[in-house]
Parts: sequence; structure tokens; C-alpha cells
Amino acid sequence: MNVSNVYAIFFEHEQRNDGVIGEEEYASEQGLGEAPGLEGISQQEMYGAIMDLPEGVKPVSVSPNRPNTSFDAFVMSLVRQIGGCLGIPAELLMLHFTASYSASRGALLEAWKLFRYWRSWFAENFCQPIYEEWLSEAVMKGRIQAPGYYDDDYTRKLYAWSTWTGPAQGQLDPVKEVNASILKVQHGFSTYQRETGELTGEDFDLNMKALKRERGLMGTR
Repeated sequence: MNVSNVYAIFFEHEQRNDGVIGEEEYASEQGLGEAPGLEGISQQEMYGAIMDLPEGVKPVSVSPNRPNTSFDAFVMSLVRQIGGCLGIPAELLMLHFTASYSASRGALLEAWKLFRYWRSWFAENFCQPIYEEWLSEAVMKGRIQAPGYYDDDYTRKLYAWSTWTGPAQGQLDPVKEVNASILKVQHGFSTYQRETGELTGEDFDLNMKALKRERGLMGTR
């Protein structure tokens, strides 16, 4: 339903008492009570009804002035403030990237600083303890062979050491992202395993095994 349809209509009168009176008394004096035949009918049932107004009374509608031209600026201002409190850029909060590649990537990287922090916290305080308990039970019951697991805490930590990768970060321009990863690996700033996890969330070793099998099927090296 259109919002403008639920706005009240004002009535202009040619004459009006100077004294302050109540709404019901004023309506009674001006003849604005219930019209004949409409007694006991609710406002919901009066939609579309035609009523005869007293002499000297003129209905005046109120324009809601919608849509408001400042609505988009108002919403974006709220989104920026909410994003600032959450530590998430407004572009990412709205999933609407309109700036340059560098600005959009900067916003994405800034958000991922927060995401990685909470991901590390969750992995350290929830995922890793559960994994260590599961591994300890598996070794105790003999399902997993881990010589020296219970000899000391250091050995046990080595057996339970793991990296929690999680979903990969989104890419605005895959070509630039891949080229940057290649340069980081070539100059020793990162590893194939790490870059594979960050770009796709997959495992580099499993990818190499799958590629070897697929190249064998295609007859290529």
C-alpha cells in the first residue's frame, strides 16, 4: 500500500472559535460528527466512503514528499557509522564497490584484518581444543599410531599442530591476485601451500596430485 494513502486529511474552516475546546466538542459544533448511516462503522471500513462536509469546511491533503531525495545519503551515512563501529568498510557492508580497484581492494583487506583476527581466535579457542581431544582419544584407543605421543607435552603439541585455513578471501581481480601470489612465492615472501589456501581455500599437495593424474590422462607432463 502506498504510504501517502494513510496520511490524514486536514479540514480548513472559514470561522473558528477563539477559545480552546476539546476535539469532540469542536467536531460537534462544526458538524463533523459521524455522518448519517455511518454510525458504529470503524475507520478501516470507511475507506473509499464519500461524506458530505458542512458549509465552510474544505479538505486539504498533506503531501508526504516521497521519495525523499536525501534518503540515499542518509542511509549511506548510517552504513558508514555502523561499519566504523564493526570495523567493516561501508563498501563491504553494502556489497557495493563503486570506487577504483585499489580503493576496493584496500577496503577488502582492511575488513579481512578483522576477519582473520576473529578466525584465529575461534580456531585457537574452539577448533584446536576439540581437535586435540579427538586426537588424544584416537591415540589412546589405538586408531592412530603416534609413537611418543604421551611422553611429553612438546611431542604431543607437535602431533596436534595444525593450520586452520577457512574460506578463502574474495578476489576483485583474479589475474592481479594470482600474479601477486606468484611474485610472493618467487621472492620467498610466502609459500605455495599458503597462497593456495588464501586464494582458493584448497590444499596445494592435493592439487599437485590431482594435476599429475589429470595430466596423465591427457598424455601431457
